[in-house]
Amino acid sequence: MFLAALSLSATDSLNPFRTGVTPGFVGVPVVVYYDPVDLPDPSLFQERQGARVLIGAKGKLTENWEWSLDGTGEYGRSHSTGVNTNQNLTTFVTSAATGTLTQAQRRALYNPLADHNAFPRFDVMADYLNYNRQYTYYNSLAQVNLRVVGKLFEMPAGPVQISPGAEVIWNQFRTRATVGVSEAIRLAIPTGIIGPSNTRAQQARRTESAFFESVVPLIGPSWRPIPIESAELNLGVRWEGTDDSTNATSPVAALRLAATKDIAFRVSYAEGFFPPDQSQYEGARVNPAGITPFTDPARGNLSYNYLKEEISGGNPDLKPETSQAWNYGIILTPRVLPALTLTLDFWKIEKENAILTVNGPSQLLASPESYPGRIQRAPASPTDIANGWPGVVTSVDYRPVNVGFTQTEGADIKARYTHNLGDLGKLTSLTSATWTNSFRDQILPINPIVERVNSSANPLRWRGNTSLFWEYGRWTTGLTATYINSYSANTTTPSSAFPTGNGLDGDRIASATLWDLQIGYQVPASRGFDRGWKSWVSDSKWTISVRNVLNKEPAFRTDVYSYYSRYEDPRQRYVTFQVKKSL
Repeated sequence: MFLAALSLSATDSLNPFRTGVTPGFVGVPVVVYYDPVDLPDPSLFQERQGARVLIGAKGKLTENWEWSLDGTGEYGRSHSTGVNTNQNLTTFVTSAATGTLTQAQRRALYNPLADHNAFPRFDVMADYLNYNRQYTYYNSLAQVNLRVVGKLFEMPAGPVQISPGAEVIWNQFRTRATVGVSEAIRLAIPTGIIGPSNTRAQQARRTESAFFESVVPLIGPSWRPIPIESAELNLGVRWEGTDDSTNATSPVAALRLAATKDIAFRVSYAEGFFPPDQSQYEGARVNPAGITPFTDPARGNLSYNYLKEEISGGNPDLKPETSQAWNYGIILTPRVLPALTLTLDFWKIEKENAILTVNGPSQLLASPESYPGRIQRAPASPTDIANGWPGVVTSVDYRPVNVGFTQTEGADIKARYTHNLGDLGKLTSLTSATWTNSFRDQILPINPIVERVNSSANPLRWRGNTSLFWEYGRWTTGLTATYINSYSANTTTPSSAFPTGNGLDGDRIASATLWDLQIGYQVPASRGFDRGWKSWVSDSKWTISVRNVLNKEPAFRTDVYSYYSRYEDPRQRYVTFQVKKSL
């Protein structure tokens, strides 16, 4: 199923509620969502290739000092082919431009409000709606690390160890996007269609860093002035700079205190420096015929879907993010249950100049004062003036921006328990969950602080998974359940993150619980005289995984591009096969 959105003005001849449909009737604009059942659904084919090489060496400088040098090289290519006969359908029906066909002639060819089950029209539309998009992404990375580790001096609780080092990373990516459309639609509508186009982008970055880490034992078996098990202090600092951004120095400090062998506490403070991703520095991509639907609070809080300029892509003016993070944790390893490990961490993170990816036109229009210059409108018509409305939107720019600050806080919980079954093998239970109490941001100092937790494109209130693995000889079988919380969007009822939500999808986008299955086998290591295929499969692990084994459909969301929750996978049930071999 593919739902298309069609915005019809109060005077449009297709609008069932148009002005004058009955004598004296005052028309109202409407948005019609319909499924063009006689046209093929959009399809997407993806393929990925990659290679990775690691090499390293290490040695001794003295009895107490060691060095290590390692390098990594990576290459990746991903390619996608998308076919979508519906891509230019709205433009075909609504555009007032005239080429070989007028608007009336195009609507006679395809009336979206007709019964297309009874009267399919793909045979006459196929020449007009051919749309093919090819996208290829190449990335390469080279990384070199040098580290020295050694004992600096002795303290009563043990030796102070330090580790200075340096790192250099070279990263590059290239993209190519090609859109092909039929000659028939280019002649029928001379302006406003998406395609044809052929765009390329390329970015490169060199990142250099130097770091210093230290471990200071405060209390231990050799020196215990107070009745606790141990205490250890970690101190570090890192300098990092890129050739396309600025540089920064970030400290980190952590204290771990084990009150007994059953319970330990930890606290840490860290500062971070995050330059924008290379793709966020690329130039703007201007689509003169964007059709992303949106809600406009300034125009009756109505939903619209008409042609307008949409600007996406990168923003060369982005600044690096900086952050401060606090973490407080508890580690339980009870001696009465030696196979159990339980950790609980509370965290709070604040970012300045945080990079925000705008979630479409509706987010801009919900708070236009937060994004100066990002929205352009036409002059108000006499009808607009009578309604007290501004003119229609002609251009939206939703490239990423730096915001004043973001604050988030929450907790992570992890549990691991292993139970020996004797001759029947071993059971291992793993649980991991994240609770986000708050995720707030402020775009500009003049704006209010907005709570965005549990909303589209932001952290969910709850998210987690639990797994049970059974190991029997060389076989491993695992079952995993993943929980995804419900959340708000611009298509749900109004919320703090989306105060102008239109309620099309009810109060929330539904939560989901997904089940995955995994079976693996470890091939025994070679006995030294195996030849041929036996030597190749020796000491390899073969794993087959079934994601979403119950084939659950993603939660529905009224979105012009996907119509499914972005926190779920639209492929539903799929199978992967992996072979891993140690050389």
